[in-house]
Amino acid sequence: STEYLLKSKGYEIYVANDGLEEIDTYKSVNPCLVFMDVKMPNMNGIEAFYKIRDIDNAAKVILVSAYVSDDQEIENAKNNGLLLLENKPVSIKKLEELIAKYD
Repeated sequence: STEYLLKSKGYEIYVANDGLEEIDTYKSVNPCLVFMDVKMPNMNGIEAFYKIRDIDNAAKVILVSAYVSDDQEIENAKNNGLLLLENKPVSIKKLEELIAKYD
């Protein structure tokens, strides 16, 4: 899994299963960088992004989606601090490049 591969390379990884859990995880861990799917149960990634930014206005968030479309909702999020929207699948190499760039 992606989590295992990144952990094996020395990264400290926390996994959330939905948007609400992502917010709780952010509150307790305060990670350097968040990768979050747009489509998640209970709360989508865009909504969770805004909640995380309410907690920490400097939070670094990258959304990922299999169906990337730079619609107005994504543009608004980018204007409010979203780092980028990355197309799935995201390779380990690409994740490492993004971590190096934004960490």
